[in-house]
Parts: sequence; C-alpha cells; structure tokens
Amino acid sequence: MMHALTDYLKISAAALALAACAFIGYAAAGYVLDYAPSAWATGGGSCADCETDWGFPLWDFGYQIQKHADGGGGGGGGGFTPYCSLTVTENAPGHYSLAWVAPYATSFTISNGIGAVLPPQSGSYLLSTVAPAPLYTGTAVTPYGTVTCSGTTPVTPPPPPPPPPTSCVLQITKTANVATVAALGTFEYTIMFSNTGTAPCTGSGVKVVDVLDSRLTFLSETRSSNVTAGYGAEPVYTASTRTLVWNAWDLTPGETGWVKVLVQAGTPVACSEALPNTARISSFEYANFGTWVESLPVTISLTKPCSTPMPHCTLAAVPTTITPGGTSTLNWASANATSAFFNQGIGIRPVIGTLSVTPTTTTTYIGTFTGPGGAMTCQATVTVSTTPPPPPPPPPTPAPQCTLSVSAGTIVSGQPVTVSWTSTNATAGTITSVGAAVPVGSGSKELFPSDSTTYTGTFTGPLGTTTCSVSVTVNKGTGGCSGNCGGGLNQPNVVMLQKPPEAPLAFVTLDQIPYTGFEAGKALTLVFWISLGILAAGITYFAMGTRILAFALNGMVPGGTREEARVDTTVVPDTLLHADEEYALSAPVQAVYAPPSTPSTVDAHQSLHDALESHAHASGVLVSPEVIEQGVMLSTNRGETIQRFTAIVAEAVRSLPREDGWVMLTTDRFADIQSRLTGVAAPHAPNPAAIEAILTTEEPPQSPHAAVPLTTQSPTALASAVLSGNRDRAYDEVRRLEAQQASADTIMTSIAVSLDALYRARRHGLTTELSAPALHVSDDALGRMVEVFAHGTDRAYPNAYTSLKLAVARAFEVRG
Repeated sequence: MMHALTDYLKISAAALALAACAFIGYAAAGYVLDYAPSAWATGGGSCADCETDWGFPLWDFGYQIQKHADGGGGGGGGGFTPYCSLTVTENAPGHYSLAWVAPYATSFTISNGIGAVLPPQSGSYLLSTVAPAPLYTGTAVTPYGTVTCSGTTPVTPPPPPPPPPTSCVLQITKTANVATVAALGTFEYTIMFSNTGTAPCTGSGVKVVDVLDSRLTFLSETRSSNVTAGYGAEPVYTASTRTLVWNAWDLTPGETGWVKVLVQAGTPVACSEALPNTARISSFEYANFGTWVESLPVTISLTKPCSTPMPHCTLAAVPTTITPGGTSTLNWASANATSAFFNQGIGIRPVIGTLSVTPTTTTTYIGTFTGPGGAMTCQATVTVSTTPPPPPPPPPTPAPQCTLSVSAGTIVSGQPVTVSWTSTNATAGTITSVGAAVPVGSGSKELFPSDSTTYTGTFTGPLGTTTCSVSVTVNKGTGGCSGNCGGGLNQPNVVMLQKPPEAPLAFVTLDQIPYTGFEAGKALTLVFWISLGILAAGITYFAMGTRILAFALNGMVPGGTREEARVDTTVVPDTLLHADEEYALSAPVQAVYAPPSTPSTVDAHQSLHDALESHAHASGVLVSPEVIEQGVMLSTNRGETIQRFTAIVAEAVRSLPREDGWVMLTTDRFADIQSRLTGVAAPHAPNPAAIEAILTTEEPPQSPHAAVPLTTQSPTALASAVLSGNRDRAYDEVRRLEAQQASADTIMTSIAVSLDALYRARRHGLTTELSAPALHVSDDALGRMVEVFAHGTDRAYPNAYTSLKLAVARAFEVRG
C-alpha cells in the first residue's frame, strides 16, 4: 500500500513539474513536451531546468522537452518560389556523386552530358569518371517555373606524403543516428577521431571543427573525457557562423576521442530536402593547422507532410495524318509526374519530350505518367491514309462570245458610222478597220467607210476564238446623189466656221460627179498623159521654187498640215478647199456661216489622243493619260507626232518586259526612250505654245486629278473593298482619292489590270494580294468586273470621277 502511494505521488509530482516547465517556464522559448520512451537513455535530450526537489529526475518516465524552431509548425503562406540544390561529393578518392533536391520538379537535367535524371525531385547520381568537371549545373522544370542551381566539385588536396616513422596521423569520421528526419525533429551527429600515427599530435591541442547546416539548430553536445568544449577563447558554438569547435589536446599514438552533437531540424521548403554535413580535424603537425583532415559527408533527408497533386499530361501528334512511309512527331509534357511510359514498344521516356514515329497503319499512342499523387494517361492517334484521289477538274470556262453592231446599216458615202462591240470570256480582240478592241469587254469606234464594208471581229479567250461580223452599206450613187454631194449642179451644203475644225469637210467623190467627158482613142489618151506629166513637172518645179507647196500644205490648218484633221481621214478634194483656184466647182456655192457661239463638233486634239492610245493598245502597250499628254507634246505637226510616238512604242515593245501580256509604258520610261531615240532630254512639262499650235478647237480643261501621282496602294485598297463587298469602305476610298486629286483614269486602269492579273493567276492556281478579298467572287464575276473598269476609261463623261463611281456601282452589282 505504501509503495503504491509513493508511486502515485511520484507520478503526480512529475506531471505537475512537467506542466510547470512546458507551459510556464518554456512557453515563451517555444518548448513543447513530447513523449519518447527510452529517449533519454540514448542521449535524447535533457531538461535539467525542470528537475525539482522531488528527489528524482523527471525523465525517468520517458518524457522529453524539445524546443521547436521559431514559427515552427506553420505551413507558410503565399505562392511557392521554385528552387533547387545540387551538391558534388567525393565519396572516396576518385569516386564522386551528385545529389540534387528540386521540389515539385517535373524534370531535372544536369549539364556536362548527364542529361535528365530520375526522380526529378531528389536523388543522387554516381559519376563514372575519376576527373569530374569543376562545375555541374542542374535545371529544374516545375509547374511554378524553371530554376537552375549548380554544384562545385570539391578539390581534394593531394594526399600528404607518407609520415616519417615517427609522425602524427589523424583520422576522423562522422555519422548520424537517422537517415531521415521530419520537420522540427531532432537527431544526433557522432564524430569519432584518432591518432593512428607513431608520434603525438600536439600544438595548442588537436582542433576538431564541425559547421552545421543553416536548416539545423544546435541543442547540445557531449564529448569524451579527453576532449574540452571550445578552443582557447573560442566558444563551443558560434551562432553567427554555426561553427562547433573542441580541443582534443595532445593525442598520443593510438588515442581516440568522440563528440556527439544534438540538433533540431527546421521546416523544409520542399517536401524533402537533403542535409549534407562534414567534420574536420587538424594539429600543429599539419602545417601548423594549415592542413585539415575531413570526414566523408553524411547526408540526412529532411521531410515534411505535403499534399501530393495528381499528375497532369498532354500528348499530341504533328501531323495527325500521314501517308504510308511518312513521319509524325509525338510531343508530350506533364506536371507532378516523375516517370512516363509509352505503349507501342516505346517504353520509358522523360516526363517532357518529343519522339518521331513512322507507323505503317493508323496507331494510337498512349502515355502513362506516374507521380507521387498517382497516375494519368494521355493519348494521340496518328492516321495513316492512302493517297487521296486527285481533285475533280474545275468546271470548264465558257467559250468566248462576241457581238458587233453599227449605228446605221446604210449610210451615204462620207457619213460616219459607229461600230460597237461587246464580248464575254475573251482576253483580246481585233476588228477589221478598227484594230485592237480596247477595252475588250465593250467599246465603240467612229469610222468613215468609203465603200460598203463588212466588219469582222475576232475575239480570243482561254477556251478558243470566236468571230462576229456586221455590215454597212454605203450608197455612192451613179448619176449624182440626193443631198450634200456636190459636183455638177448638185450643190453641197457648206458651213463656214469661224475657226476651222479638224473634221472632214464637205466633199464629193469622183463617182458622184456626172460624167461629162468623151471617149478618147489610144493615141489621144497617150497625148493626154504626156501633157499631164509635163504639166505636173512644171507645177512641181514652180512649187518648189516659190515654196507654194509648203503654204498649200500648211496654210489650211494653223500650226499643222492638212493630214492633221484626222488619223484615218477620207481624202478631201482640193476643189472643195481652194474655191478661188481654177479647179473650183463648176456651179456656184453659197457659203453658210455658223454663228460664233457654235462649238466645233469634233475635238481634233482629242482625236490625236485617241489615235495615240489606240496605236499603243494595238501594240500591246498600256499607257496612262499622262503618257498620252507626253506623246501629244512630241511635235506641233500631227504626222510627225504620230511618227515619233510610233517609234517610242516600238522601242518600248522591244526593250521593256511584259507584265501579264502587256508592256507598261510609264511617264519615266517614255521620257527615257524619247531621250535615247532623239539624243536630247524629253520635256518634263507641256509647252503651252505647242499645244495651242496643235489644237484647232479649245480642249476642255483637264481635271486636276490627272496631275497627281498615284500610289499602288490606292487602287489596291479600292479593289479590295469592292471584291470584299464593303460599300462604305469603297466609297470612302473614292472620296479620299478624289480629295487627293488622284487620276481617276489611272485608278480604273490600275484596277482593271490588277483584276485581270488576279483572273489569270486563278487560272494557273496562283494567288495575288487580292486573292483573299476575292475569295467569294466567281471567275465569271471577276471577268465582268474587269470589263466594267476597263470600259470606265472611255471618257464617256467630262468628269472622270463620274465614270469611276459608276464603275464601282456596276462592280458591286456584278458581285451581288
């Protein structure tokens, strides 16, 4: 009964004492009470301050008091900052190993040819070389980012020379009583040392040093009886350097000693971190403490509980479809995985990587990614397809079609007739007596046929050639004519203008004059022709001597010759032009004068413009209105102007490259060719006096739009808006160009050429910068748009921008 009461009192006293120590004496210092049976028997710690006058030590009951680190037990908040560590350790002379720690790493690679290592979060690698690199760099890829760390290879000093027969030889080892310790747990290091030499190790004493890791907290130390804590004035532990030091005094040969250090681990950042540590020893005999003998490192794994996330993975094949014999590339990545395994005989692979595969049949590749939190699979399928059948041929393009019409089917000789044409699915066309049909889609030309004529048009397209024709009957009469014929007693209606126009004047043909002669025999006919020859020679001599011929040729039209009246003019008999000469009509002619305000019905200068432009188009040369203006300035003589312009066009065809079948003759190229042909620089500005000399009627003032240079972006932007069906943007672009005074004719010509280039590119399977906006425009609609913009350049309206806006409106109608 007494023994039981004694035990009860002991237990109660111990409980009260421990409570007092834990909650009163140690609460502020962060101590906690842990129960660890037999802990103190193995040197697990001390609570000397807790011992009271009860007459027995408190640790007899298996309790121990441990001091947690500041803030211990807290998990830490905020985002995770990735980090890693890499350590190079020499396990034995010439034997090295690498140890790494990389929390949450999905892959860990090491430089110097080692590559990816497993597991990526922590592990070790034994180097096979006896001469490792001085520095190794590790790269850890984590879901929180990529981080690098490095480890330096320790330089092992050469072994000291063999000691003399009587010398001091120190040896030291370090061990730990655990291999893994939890956060805030305690463990013990043991340092053993000895003198294996034949002479004492002396000095101020043999010095033993141990430097603790920054994640460890020193608790206490014990030592053998021949060892003293501290060394001279140095304390046993210096917190600023985390250094422990002991004095083993003089070690005689064969003498040994030991030191034990109790430490507490901190809280690791990662789930598991490595704690490497070494100890060292030296004496006076070792170069007066200049050389140290170090122990092999001992590494403890510091762990903490972590929530382990499930692995995540992605697997993709590029391309997903191949032909037999083709190759596809598998690309995969993962997070929270430490290993990856693939089927189809691929096997184990890094958790992030690529692989080229060449399956013979459609194959599904499955990757299994495993990590601490479990496993996840991803898959990708590579389809092996046979050679696809060729695409169906495009629908045939309709054959070209054309129509010709005339303003009047029957006319009187000398009257004009307008020949009009239209064509579809044609890229070029020619019409007899007209030349090139420009624009090819539709156009017209005024002609003066002298005989009944059939006009035949030949139009060529991608799928062949077609022809069309129309006839005009010209009534000449055999015994006179019904009106405005002249000759005999039939008086023509002659209108006298204040300013002579460059248009066909009233005339008669010889077959319209009644025959009033007589039949002559051969002899009389011979005499007639001889006399006519003598008369002609005399007139020629007289004209050349007095320059009357020059006056006769140049006096009728100011500033030019009579042939300037038209390009394709009908011969006008001199009898109608020189009424005061002896060849005048046999019947009197009454002059009828036009009022001063009556304008000329034919613009001679415009006819010269048309003549130059028609000739250039017939030669396959595209010219702008500015080039035509330069051509007009070549000479004040119409015939010479046409002759020089023809030479320049011929030289352009010979020397310049073709673009989509056309030679582009710009103002700069025109001036350069003119300079080369004449040997002088071409004028850069029109000569007003030369223009006045050519014009027989005042030409309406040109729109200032024609004088402004046009960039290629402007027509392209307008064409893109029309092709994409954006009306607002198209008309905004037209208004902008008009405000900038850009040439409307040049814009329409450029758009027509660009659309034609797009049409031709489609036929050959090519693309242009207009291919994207024209994606929903059919070839037929595209061809009709070319006709619309090409027809818009025919100067049907005084203001060229009226034609441009009308062309844009028609283009939108075609597009739909």
